[in-house]
Amino acid sequence: MKKQILIVSLLAAVTSFSAFGQGFINFSAGANTVKNGVTGLNNAGNVDILFAPVGTTDTLGAGMATSGLTQATKSWSDVLALLSSGWTLGKVSGVEATGTISGAAFGGGSFAYLSGATQQITGWNAASESVIAIAWFGGAANLAAAAAANAPLGWSSAFTVLSGANASDPNGTISFSNQGSPIVAFGVAPVPEPATIALAGLGGLALLALRRKK
Repeated sequence: MKKQILIVSLLAAVTSFSAFGQGFINFSAGANTVKNGVTGLNNAGNVDILFAPVGTTDTLGAGMATSGLTQATKSWSDVLALLSSGWTLGKVSGVEATGTISGAAFGGGSFAYLSGATQQITGWNAASESVIAIAWFGGAANLAAAAAANAPLGWSSAFTVLSGANASDPNGTISFSNQGSPIVAFGVAPVPEPATIALAGLGGLALLALRRKK
């Protein structure tokens, strides 16, 4: 019995040791990754990541289109809902890791956190995780501020990112755009104002009431 307890303890120790130190990733992506979904042009903005165990439900669905949109197909409340359903906001040393989108004509739409240096993401303990990139235009410095301002919003489809065990591990030094499941270009578009959404809902209720009267 003592031998069995010892073996189980050793296995648990090995498992926890192998998980420790994961989460080193290169938080960057190449040119034209993020675009203005309305005009198709590149714009300056910011991008965050959300991560979760591979297979976690992604209620945002497919990434935003890169052109031809008049408004986003989801709202900031949909993004915030992910944070209470298994997804975690990317942070480095406990501080939100927000990347800057390049708006330059050449190579615009790329993004990087701390010039694309490999960083360890807080709470990322697995060898790989599902990742969604969340982007916005405007002056908001972080995701909460962008949501409060109802800033133009965009998101990528979920993709898998391998992480490294340390800053020099090749798995952690490859940028998102070169991973086995690469990030696909996505757009950003205006989000309907909350009042507009409320009015649309009232209009729908009015139509239903008229139908019932007929």
